[in-house]
Amino acid sequence: MRPFNESEGFISKLAYPSPSTGGSGEGMAPSLSTPPMRISYALPDHIVSRADNPSVGWWNDEELKWNTEGMSDISFDEESRMLTFHSLHLTNLAVLQERDTDFPYQRWMFRPVGENHTLFLLEGKAFEIEIEVKHGVCHLLRPDIPQLHQLRNKKDGWHPAILLKELSKAGINLLPCDADADIIDDVIAKDLEKVEESLYYDLSLIAPSFSLAFSRWNHQRGRDEAVVRVKETLDFDAPPDLESVDWITVGYMHDDGIKKSWISPLHEDADEYTSDPIDGTSTHATVLLALGERCSEQGNDKIKASSARHTDSLRRLMTLTRIVSFG
Repeated sequence: MRPFNESEGFISKLAYPSPSTGGSGEGMAPSLSTPPMRISYALPDHIVSRADNPSVGWWNDEELKWNTEGMSDISFDEESRMLTFHSLHLTNLAVLQERDTDFPYQRWMFRPVGENHTLFLLEGKAFEIEIEVKHGVCHLLRPDIPQLHQLRNKKDGWHPAILLKELSKAGINLLPCDADADIIDDVIAKDLEKVEESLYYDLSLIAPSFSLAFSRWNHQRGRDEAVVRVKETLDFDAPPDLESVDWITVGYMHDDGIKKSWISPLHEDADEYTSDPIDGTSTHATVLLALGERCSEQGNDKIKASSARHTDSLRRLMTLTRIVSFG
């Protein structure tokens, strides 16, 4: 192998399959007589392989999507990380993975562990993700696997969006969209603008003194309503038990342009859902107002003392991972 200068004129680009094998040049479909090419490629160390025999595809410029037709004999040696396959297409090739591999999330929780210091725990189908948010900067703590060594050991941390994008490039996609919900059973994408973004804003504001978690009732609601659980957490050394009954269930909806938040009498083991507020209470414009005296004076002080940068990073993590729609 040696460098060359295109102006030297002795290098020419050849189409594959070539016309001599039954084709007509670039962009054509291979014929039955086209011999496949055997290709071997070492997967980069930062790529998380999710299958014994990964799917490989080629980019179709006409359809603007990845295509697996013409790919065969795919094998992957985990120890050497060598991927070998036969291809009828010599063009842009890639290891493919379904976008919904990690959706829906099994469970999620945000919990405060110090001033401007929060842990985000997200359990997917294959991995438990743990992201530390400290003074607005994200650090990946788990999964502790070799492929994510560089992501975990970035000393100055990450912006939430950049960290999640890098995780996606590595093979762990936590950036769902509405289209993903269409192909997943029992997942209804909430209205991102009317419900999710407003709810995430409210939740990020109380996160300095409250743990936040999923509720099993959430997926039973439509696009305009969400259900989460919150629990005041002032002892940062005592992580809350997700199975405990002392969580507060919060309902949230967007009704005719009006945001409504309320405290629900529901627990996770209740027999049926109710959208009625707990006796003696009513709906409010924000989650914090709905909590009322359930947020202690000390809890309010922690909320007021939290930095805008920190709560903004929490809000961005919630919005990007869309925990209320996909968890």
